[in-house]
This record gives sequence, C-alpha cells and structure tokens, in this order.
Amino acid sequence: MMLLGVVLHTALCFHPTPGLWLYQDVTGNPLAGFLVVGIHVFRMPIFFTMAGFFAAMVWQKQGAYLFAVNRFNRIVLPLVLGWFVVFPLLAWSISFAWIYASGEGRVSLTEAVPKINFSVDFRQAGPIHLWFLYYLVWFYGVIVGGRAILHRFRYSKWIIGQICEKISGRAWSWLLPPVLILLSYGLMLPMTNPGIDTPLGWAPLWHVMALYFFYFGVGWIGYRERGIIEHLKKRAWFCLIAGSVFLFLACASTMAWYLYPGGIEVVGSRRTIFLWAQFLQVTTVWFLLAGFIGVGERILRGKHPVVRYLVDASLWIYLLHFPLTILIPSLFRYWEIPSTIKMVVMIILVILPLLLSYHFLVRRTALGVMMQGGYLKPKLGTSTRPS
Repeated sequence: MMLLGVVLHTALCFHPTPGLWLYQDVTGNPLAGFLVVGIHVFRMPIFFTMAGFFAAMVWQKQGAYLFAVNRFNRIVLPLVLGWFVVFPLLAWSISFAWIYASGEGRVSLTEAVPKINFSVDFRQAGPIHLWFLYYLVWFYGVIVGGRAILHRFRYSKWIIGQICEKISGRAWSWLLPPVLILLSYGLMLPMTNPGIDTPLGWAPLWHVMALYFFYFGVGWIGYRERGIIEHLKKRAWFCLIAGSVFLFLACASTMAWYLYPGGIEVVGSRRTIFLWAQFLQVTTVWFLLAGFIGVGERILRGKHPVVRYLVDASLWIYLLHFPLTILIPSLFRYWEIPSTIKMVVMIILVILPLLLSYHFLVRRTALGVMMQGGYLKPKLGTSTRPS
C-alpha cells in the first residue's frame, strides 16, 4: 500500500485535469486519472486496517513498553526526521519545476538551477504525505489510553471478548460484512467529495480521523480473532474478483460526480451520485481487503526474500519519494514520447534511486534497523520494562 503511494503521486503529474496538482506534465493521460481515483479508493483504508492488525501483534508479543519503543522507532522518529528532511526537498523541487518546466519557452538547466528559491518557511508547512504517520501516533495514544481505562472495569475484557467471539463465530459471521460496510459508509458521508478527504494541516480532520480509526480498530480486533483469516482463504478469489468489479463501479461513479454539470437544478442528482460513490467505495475496500488477505495467505506462505526485501524498503521509499515525483517528471518535461510510456518510466525512475539508496546506504545501518522497528535487545536476565 505504501509503494502504491509512489504510483499515485507520480500519476498525479500526468492527470488530465489542469491545475489539479503541484506540477503537471504537458501530456495529460486519462489512464493517470483512473489510477489516481482507483488507488485512492482502497489504499489508505487497507493500510490503516493492516496497521491496526500488526500494532496489536506487536503489543501482544512484546508488551506495552516494547510496543512503545517499537512504535517510537518505526513511526515517531521517521515522522519527525523525515518531515524536516523532506519538506525542504519538496519546496526546492516545486521551485525548480515551476522555473524549468512551467514557462512558455524552454529554460535550460543552467538557467533554472540558480533561480531556485532555497528559502524554506516551516511555519507554513503541513504534514505533507507523512500525515498518515501523524494520525497513527494519535491512534496509538487512543489505544493506550483506552486500554488503561477499560482495565479499571472488572468485566470489560470479558464483555469485549464475548462480543468479538459472537461476531466472528459461524452463527453470526454472515452479519460481519454488512455491518462493516454500513458503519464505514456512515463515516464516509461527511466527506467533502467522493472518497476520503486528504488532511493538509496539523489540525486533525476529525471526520477523517474517525473513519481511519474505525479501520484501524477493525484491524486491531482482527488480530485477536485470527480464525477469520481461515474463512477468507476459502473465499479469497471470489472476494478479489468482486472487489475488482466494485472498484470499477466506484471509479465510474466518482468520475461521474466530478464530470456532472453544475447548477441548482441538478444538485439532487449529484447528491445521489455522491451517495452511490461512497457506498461503492466502502464495499470495494472490504472485498479487496478480504481478497488481498486471502490470496496472500494462499500464495505467500513460507519465505519470499524479494517480498520481504520490498517490505523492509517500503517505508524508506515512501518517506523520500514525494520530492522526486515532482523533480524527475519536470526534468523530462520536454521528452516527447507517448504519455503512458512516459508515466511508467517516471514511476520507475522515482523508485530506482530510492531502492538503490536503501540498499547501499540504509539497509544495514542503524537507520535501517530503526525504520524496521528495531531496538537494542536487553541482556538475558534483565527486565524489558523501566524500573
């Protein structure tokens, strides 16, 4: 899901709608519009669901203290350090793109580089593409605080366990998909446009946070009820195919909303399209999530070194990719080739230097260990908790 963010942000540079993105290539591509909408439908909901699942795994296996250490190393430090590094790089990339590629006439590199505005005003900066790490920090705080409060109530753990067991059991399992779809659909209705609003500032968007916390909470509970995964394996391909069909319908309805003519006389019709688009999007998310998990359990059992390598590298690639998605397409603005081929080549050129830098500069360093959630293991016989 993180690597799809590279595809998404690079494709935005080729989106056919003028003025939509920070920088846009002269060759707009309808495929880019479909990619942007399609990926945006399911990427972050599935990411937050899996984030909740693996956060619960770390908590159960390592305890509260090492959970805090792990999340601090893997989430908080990359958020803080990455933001201070990436934001200036992004500002300089945008400045270069506007100078080099946005003018009416061609500007040479030797003319464009000296004109870059290297001043950076951090006061005007939002969380940029790292907002999801920022929201995860909030979610961890809610989980830790919520668990502390629930532990004060004698039967809270038993009651929650009974509810989860009933829902995940065979007798009530048929209720789970419609309940998840309807609850997430209700949380989608406050959005401004079809899809999920993107946070741009440090002030939380509470309707967005509520939706993503719902997905996160489902993932957290899902780790407790891992027997559900066995059911998903049986219906994996059906869910994946159904999710793909719903994804196509969700993209079509979302694009219809944006293309629908404005005016007072069609407000009601446009609202109907919005409601259908939101419903199709949440339905897509749950079917694709079930399909991805089920198919993954079927074909990715055992050791897969390439997959494991990409998992380890994904956070580094995502942290630093944003400036390159502006810089590299702007460098090749005057390269006259078919737009689809150009977009694919740009995606590769963004990922390749990040993958090489991870392999040679990060992977076996303290930074690489930190980004994988590593920490200094305590010596045998010593406590893992502070005195």
